[in-house]
Amino acid sequence: MTFDCLSEWDKDKRKLMEGRRYQREIDAGRRFLDMMYTASKGWNSPEGFILTEGNHEYRLWRYLDKDPTFDGAVDYVSDLGINEWKIIPYKEYYNYKGVDFTHIPINEAGNPVGGKYVSFKVLENAVKTTVFGHTHKLQVAGLHRHGSPHLVQAINIGCYFEHIDDYALGSVTSYWRGIVVLDHYERGSINFVPIRLSALKRLATKKIKR
Repeated sequence: MTFDCLSEWDKDKRKLMEGRRYQREIDAGRRFLDMMYTASKGWNSPEGFILTEGNHEYRLWRYLDKDPTFDGAVDYVSDLGINEWKIIPYKEYYNYKGVDFTHIPINEAGNPVGGKYVSFKVLENAVKTTVFGHTHKLQVAGLHRHGSPHLVQAINIGCYFEHIDDYALGSVTSYWRGIVVLDHYERGSINFVPIRLSALKRLATKKIKR
């Protein structure tokens, strides 16, 4: 979810905000979930579905903090019908088989870790292999610390959309679009296989032609 309708950056730009509505985002989210559930039919995992909230989902909670008028009435988890999912709050971690997952690690100042070498910066504090998103780029870094039984990795897994946000128009984004398949071959260690969105489209086209 982007919740652009609640964007602090654009709230004073009336023309840009025109047409942005909470319900439209929920409707789009439900359409995506329908497609995802259909594609994953027959898939079973003891962990179920897990969502690590990002800064965009956090926009809703920040909005309600400032104006609690609709607190309890507006809840994207219920509105999307994903109450059975595990929801990991923004800035928190979900650990699976010794690997940490989060939207983006946070630095000492309370801000998202960033910069050209974001994965290397994550390793400055990470004690476990960490998988994260946020930057929309693909980057991997590894570090073997003294006393650690294996390599600690920081894996920035890109994004899965095709548009370019208004704030990034005209800039060099270097976005990496696709999915990253993770193989937990032992506790705390993973192998990863990145697959670009264009490759997934070609694969889907071949299946349709068959």
